[in-house]
This record gives sequence, structure tokens and C-alpha cells, in this order.
Amino acid sequence: MALLQTIGFSSARRARPAGFFVAVTLLAGCGGEGGVRLTATLDSVPLVNLEIVALPYDAPSILDSLERAASTPRPDYTALEADLRNYQRKNSDSITNLSAEWGQARRAVAELADSLNAMDRGSADYGVAFGRFRTAHDALSREEIGFEGRMWRELRGDRDLATRAGAAADSLRRWEREAYRDFTTVLAGLEPVSTTTDSLGYAHLELAPGRWWLVARRPDPQNPFMEFVWNVPLVVSSIVPVATPLSGHNVTLRWRR
Repeated sequence: MALLQTIGFSSARRARPAGFFVAVTLLAGCGGEGGVRLTATLDSVPLVNLEIVALPYDAPSILDSLERAASTPRPDYTALEADLRNYQRKNSDSITNLSAEWGQARRAVAELADSLNAMDRGSADYGVAFGRFRTAHDALSREEIGFEGRMWRELRGDRDLATRAGAAADSLRRWEREAYRDFTTVLAGLEPVSTTTDSLGYAHLELAPGRWWLVARRPDPQNPFMEFVWNVPLVVSSIVPVATPLSGHNVTLRWRR
């Protein structure tokens, strides 16, 4: 994970539905000094291929300091972030019905074409059948324009929101490149350590004794515009075991950009 991907951990949190639970358990391992064994689950289901990065510094605190020293204030997208957070997927039934209707019209024309191919082009019936096919084909061409318009209207809200989010993300990244230009210089020599959970949600890290922050990100399955972000402080010791659960109470939900 690039260091600049640690930006934005201060985003507002949102309560999750009943039954939602995320947990990462950290234990001083017995496999070596500073060993950390991790398990990650979501609603009792292992979080597979979850990238977890251990940082020897608190990235949000450093970024906050750089933001306060920036020559221009951070762009304010409060209204947009509220729209993104409150986004709900379009009723899939309406999209499914439109697609089914269009598919049925196409199949009807295809069946007429198949029947023409099976006929003798010199027969009297062929001319009549071709006329029916031509009428149906022309009608399908006109319906295609109407279908695309109806589908666009169904998805217009999603498209508009995605366009707004994309433009805002580009603007924010430009500001971050300037405001956070000294980020890597400040952290010279402080190297992150990363790992990825396996098919059972397990992972292992070897960390030097001291303070670390574990960073992980996972898209919100209920909202494509948002993501879960963890920034968990951890004191690694070869003597005292550590257990740190992460739940819906300490997960940050932020605009996915």
C-alpha cells in the first residue's frame, strides 16, 4: 500500500446494522520476538486477502500537522460526502425488468430471422415473412433508442453521483500532492511492514518491539462509494501478550477515493 493511501482516516463514522461486526485479534506470537498473529473476520466470516500494513508512526496525526501548515485549506466536500454516505443502490427489479423486456424484443426478431433462413427465397411465403421481419426489425431499432433513454433515467442518479465523486477526488488529490509533499521526507527511514490474510483470515507479522499502527481497508459491500478503514495502535512486546479487537465501534467509514 502506498504511503499516501493512509490519508483520510478522520472521516466521519456511521453506525452499522445490527449483526455487523469486524474483528482483528492481535497476539504476541510464540514464533519469535515481536511476532504478531492476526485474525480478521466480518460477521464471523474470514476476511480473505485483506492487506494489513504495520506503520511505525501514526499517519493521521502527521497528515493533520501537514494540513494545518498547508498554504491553502483542504477542499470542503461535506455535502458530497453526505450524499455518498447516504447512497442506496437502485432497485434492481426495475433494471432487471428493463433488461428482460429488451431481451424479449430482441429474441422475437431473432426468431423471425431464423425462420427466414429456413425458407426458400423463391417461395411466395418468403416475401410475406421478410416483410414481417423488416417491420419488426425497424420497430426494434426505434425501441432501442427508447430503451437506452429509460435505462439512462434509471441510472442517472448513480451516474451523476459517480461523476461528482470522481471530479472531487481529482481535486482533492491535487491538493494532497501539494499539502503532503513533505510526508515521505518526514518519515525517511521508517519502513512499513505488510502482510495479507489467508483463506481463513489469518496472517502473521514480525515487528520490532515498540509502538505500531495497523492499517487496513475494505470496501463497504453495501455502498460502492464508501470503505472501511482501520488504524489500530499496537504496542509490540516479546513479554506481554496483546489482544486488540476491532468492532463496528472503532471502524472508520470514509469516502472511497
